[in-house]
Amino acid sequence: MRISWKTDSKGTRIGFSIRTLPNLLFILLVVSFQGLGQDVIFSQFHGNLIYHNPAFAGSAGYNRLSINYRNHWPELNSDFVTYSASYDQPIELLHGGIGVHLFNDNLGDGTLRIFSAAFIYTYHLQVTREFFVFAGFQASVNQNRLASDNLVFEDMIDPFRGVVVQTGENIRGYQKIYPDFAVGFLGIYKELYGGITIHHLAKPGISENPVDECRLSRKYSVHLANNFYLKGTPNRAGAIILTPTLLFQQQHHYQNLNYGFVLAREPVSLGVWLRHDFAFSNNSAIFGASVNYHNISVSYTYDMAIKGAGPGLPGTAAHEITCIAGFNLVKKRGLVKAIKVPKI
Repeated sequence: MRISWKTDSKGTRIGFSIRTLPNLLFILLVVSFQGLGQDVIFSQFHGNLIYHNPAFAGSAGYNRLSINYRNHWPELNSDFVTYSASYDQPIELLHGGIGVHLFNDNLGDGTLRIFSAAFIYTYHLQVTREFFVFAGFQASVNQNRLASDNLVFEDMIDPFRGVVVQTGENIRGYQKIYPDFAVGFLGIYKELYGGITIHHLAKPGISENPVDECRLSRKYSVHLANNFYLKGTPNRAGAIILTPTLLFQQQHHYQNLNYGFVLAREPVSLGVWLRHDFAFSNNSAIFGASVNYHNISVSYTYDMAIKGAGPGLPGTAAHEITCIAGFNLVKKRGLVKAIKVPKI
């Protein structure tokens, strides 16, 4: 591997060649990464609902399986790839829904791997005839693993023969398993829905050293969307739906705002969004498309860095693909109103 990783003051992941860095600086970068602990940001909010807010479990009114793949900076000579999979369904007996979410983040050709398995219960409450409130509770088991044998330090590089020298650094790999918790709330009124989520409630320790423990900062998320029917009516074929969306996230000192819209006419949806921090120092334009066929949808989004990507980084920010499948689509009596969400 020739790529190290760090996060800047706003939490943005940056990759660069370790050959150009002194050993001390590299160690500081690793510590910086562990200290900030920024969560992965997916472009497809509606393709990965449970990851963003556990209150979405069971919200579709039927059984739902979602698989997500994100490749960050594919032009770099090192893998920054994230996989996500979730399953959720409504259960009348529990007055809500349940869900399971699996997550695997691979940084720098497997040098650092983060795995999570989350279990979710959501309570569904009908407040009035048209107003519903969902409350989701999530518990997860997480694993952080650092493979130090993949690291390349400056003192290992011979200027003529390449990486042939044994390093003098004393950095060993480690593995940390820890529990984590999150809570989310979701409100639905007619075609308007929004919610708030708090991840890492207990700020779990993610480093191996219990004396100088690095803790994962809480992440706060707020989202809002509304379906406007430009043509047709709800649940009718041929309807054209415009859905403006807004997502705000904050973790540690890092903040990002994501806003845009989805235009849908079955079986095709198109979306455009902007994502940036409040200093407009790290901006991306996101373009997406989705195709639905017999209760299966496939979505693709392309992130394009438009400002502040960082020196030496490619303009392509990320490719993201999501596949969603629905099962048991016949709704049972007593289920609360299902949310009509875009496929991207």
